[in-house]
Amino acid sequence: MFETTGKTVLFTGVSLTASIIFWVFFPMKFQADMALLLVLLLAFHLAGALIFIPPMVALFRPRFAIRYAEERARVLAEQAASEAALAAGR
Repeated sequence: MFETTGKTVLFTGVSLTASIIFWVFFPMKFQADMALLLVLLLAFHLAGALIFIPPMVALFRPRFAIRYAEERARVLAEQAASEAALAAGR
């Protein structure tokens, strides 16, 4: 998971959280409290997306995700076979 979309999810979550964390030190108390809640919300969603979703996909095996993974594995195997054939032909 982390090889494909995990990096993007992590980058997006960290950049959003990092940009909002400075708002926590804003002098207006209500807005600072809301910023803290937003940072916590984003952090929990980020952790859930990286830790909770992949095991659920592996457990429930939705057709769209499994079909994509099988197709990707087939394409990678074909590429490896063609590269091996080219290397053997040299």
